Formats: sequence, structure tokens, C-alpha cells
Amino acid sequence: MIGAKKGETKDVTVTFPKDYQAKDLAGKQAVFTVTVNGIYNEKKPELTDEWVTKQTNGAQTTVDAYKQNIKATLEKQNRDQAIWQQALPKIVEAADIKPEQAAIDYEYKSQLNNYKMQIYQYMQTNLENYAKQSGTTVEQLEKDMKTAAETSVKQQIVVNTIFNQEKLEITDDDYKQAFGSSKEDLIKTYGQQNIETPQVQTNLKYYKVARVVIDNANVTTKPAETSAAAGESAATTAAGETTATTAAGETTAATTAAGETQATTAAK
Repeated sequence: MIGAKKGETKDVTVTFPKDYQAKDLAGKQAVFTVTVNGIYNEKKPELTDEWVTKQTNGAQTTVDAYKQNIKATLEKQNRDQAIWQQALPKIVEAADIKPEQAAIDYEYKSQLNNYKMQIYQYMQTNLENYAKQSGTTVEQLEKDMKTAAETSVKQQIVVNTIFNQEKLEITDDDYKQAFGSSKEDLIKTYGQQNIETPQVQTNLKYYKVARVVIDNANVTTKPAETSAAAGESAATTAAGETTATTAAGETTAATTAAGETQATTAAK
């Protein structure tokens, strides 16, 4: 579409990969007729105290205050992410979950199809060529994905169990915190069919449970190591050394998760 003008219509020819999930389209050519409805040039605003005041509704009134707020927010996000990434595997391990093979197979096939689509979308190639370019094999990629699928299913069971046992509910504020906009605004922008989906609800459940785990975690942070060879900032090193021993990992929600495996995976 490079060089196309507003109002101009062009035919774009694409070839679907041979292993495309829709068998009737695999390996075939398709022509998409595309019309250019508009061409836009982004104009970045100047960062001033006036812009900050308007953008934050008066929460910050100077550029320095705005930058400090962003820095504090990012540091908190990094810290929370470090806690969650360490806590979730510990909770899963404590629950000793044994998912049904059908649930693992379903997750594996879903991940594999998404993986193939992304490879074709961004690299215009198939799984076999991607494996060669990456110095590995299709068998190894599939093996790694099966392991990841089993881990994902276990995590989903734990998250669903904690969500239900803690009697959590998804509110409009959760949409704002997780996605930056209210549910109503998201529906206006992306359409109800793209917002009220199982995947969005799953993401919100993960967000809600993560907040419970993070808020109840007992965190110990090792002093940051100062090493020129490491090439890391104190903030990054400290975040990497954060150790979370979660109270949630010892709750009945985690210890009973294994007992609810069948019901949870059946729902999936």
C-alpha cells in the first residue's frame, strides 16, 4: 500500500501458509481489495506544564512532577511483576495439580496454532523454516510448547480457584487498571464482541488474583550489587533479586486447587 492515496482502491495478493489452520485455505492465494479511507500524520505535542496539567486533570502540574510519577509507577509495576512471576510458580507447586490430558492437549493446540499464525504474520514463513532459522527443530519447538501448555493449564486452575474462593468480582475499575480505559470506552473503541470475550475475562481474572497475591506477599529484597561488568542499574538488579514468599501460596485456595482440577478443566 506504499504510495497509495486517499480514496484509492488496490488489490493485495497473499498466499496462505501450507500449514494454515483453515485447511480449505492452506497453500492457496487470496486477493484482498483494500480502500484507503485516510492518511494521517501524527503530531506529537510539546511536553509543557500546561500539557501535563490538562493530560492528568491536575494530578500533576509540572513536567518534573509528571516524570517522577511515571518513574514511580514503572518501578512499582516492575516490582509487582517480579513478585507475581516468582509467586505463581510457588503456588502451583504447592497445589500439586494434575490436570486432565485433554485440557493440556487443548491448550497445546491453541498455542501451536497461534504460534504458526504469528510466524506467518510477522515473518512470512512456516514453522519448519522458522525452526531452521532459529537453529532448532520442529520437534523441539513442539516439545517446549507442550511443557508450556501444561504449565499454563496449571496456572489457570490456580487462578480460577483463588478467584472463586476469595469471592472476587470483576469491576469497571479493573478494566481501567488493567487496560487503561473503562469497559464502556473499550467497547466504543473496539466493539463489544472484542471486549466481552473469554480471553479478556481470563486476563482480568489474572490481574485480580495477581493483586491479591502481591498485596499479601511477604517480600524480602537483597541489597543491589554494584558491578560494572553487570551493566545493570540498582533498580533493575534489586528487582531481579526480589524474593516473594507469598501468604497466598499457603492459603486453602492453593492447597485445594488440585481437588478442583477436574471441574476447572472441564469448564475450559
